[in-house]
Amino acid sequence: MVEDGTSENAARARRLIAMKDRIAGLYPVKVTDPVYDALFQLYIAEEEGRPMSVSAVAPMIRVPSTTWLRWVSLMEEAGLVVRQPDPADGRRCWIALTRDCKARLDQLIADLW
Repeated sequence: MVEDGTSENAARARRLIAMKDRIAGLYPVKVTDPVYDALFQLYIAEEEGRPMSVSAVAPMIRVPSTTWLRWVSLMEEAGLVVRQPDPADGRRCWIALTRDCKARLDQLIADLW
């Protein structure tokens, strides 16, 4: 755990997002990578034990909801994420990394540190 109570891997994932944002800031045009951003936001949420709704991710990765929903479908097809309907609220779905994707991100972070 780090000082703010989050896991070390969550803190590292936040640093990776910040680094990518700093690199993107070097370009004169807006550069985004919704998959990269979403994977790390979902990783952080999982490390912190926070469930994540599909709709909560779009503002976090700075893309329109419609664009995000297209990416969710592609990420599901690629085996990166799973969606689960919320039994308490039929309008909401939860999204999480697949076990394989989480393990691969764990390894990536371990390799970097």
